Amino acid sequence: MIRLAVCFWLVAAAAWAADVDPSLCRDIDDTTRALVPTALRPWYKFEHAVQACPVYDTKHRFLWWIMTINLKYEPPEADKDPIFHPLDPGGFTRRCTPDPYIIDSSNRELGRISDAFPTGGFGHTDVFLSQWVDGFPRHITVKVFNAGVSGDYVAPALQWNTKTQYYDKIGKDVCDRPPPHKQE
Repeated sequence: MIRLAVCFWLVAAAAWAADVDPSLCRDIDDTTRALVPTALRPWYKFEHAVQACPVYDTKHRFLWWIMTINLKYEPPEADKDPIFHPLDPGGFTRRCTPDPYIIDSSNRELGRISDAFPTGGFGHTDVFLSQWVDGFPRHITVKVFNAGVSGDYVAPALQWNTKTQYYDKIGKDVCDRPPPHKQE
């Protein structure tokens, strides 16, 4: 009986969850350059910084792109560039790049992932798609594997809003919060 329950759970999990494969991410090219959001364009000056990651459904059909700043290829001169290190109102430098964008093939923004993808800081980020309806994921979960002091965590999830046709963020992102000295 237990074996049957475990097998059922594994089959059910495989049917509703799919990983976004970071090995498919690549530098932007002529095909994807037109889809890059304006907020990511200042990063063009850094080779390999702006990347396009195709996302597929469980039947390997193209869904949309994740447009991202890939910190894995961050050049040494980025430490001196204010676009990588904006100052917050308190004067403290924070390492917050724009959230990765979810862009469909018609250049419509569908949402923003709540953490660096595919890599960031001292680890990597996995993106899980779930709650599939008619071949479209209604929920996105972001799991960050961080070898740094903060450790592993689950970033704010995204839920599809059928009225706005946009993935709404559930919860607050690290870069949405005030720096530690300003928290209450």
